[in-house]
Amino acid sequence: MMFLLMIAIVAMIYYVFKKDLFVENITYCSECKTEIKDSYLYCPNCNKQLKKECENCKKYIDVRWRHCPYCD
Repeated sequence: MMFLLMIAIVAMIYYVFKKDLFVENITYCSECKTEIKDSYLYCPNCNKQLKKECENCKKYIDVRWRHCPYCD
């Protein structure tokens, strides 16, 4: 009985920590205040561009950035 209780506790702890590892940061569109994920390129509500492709390295960066942090 004690063994099953220990397994249940370990499983619950694993579930709590595993769930937090896959949570994506959520922010809000500066234009319409809709909840958006970091991975979005455009706001799904107002279509505001959120990320642009760097001309040099082709990685997506925030449209407000003047310089790409991935390029030398």
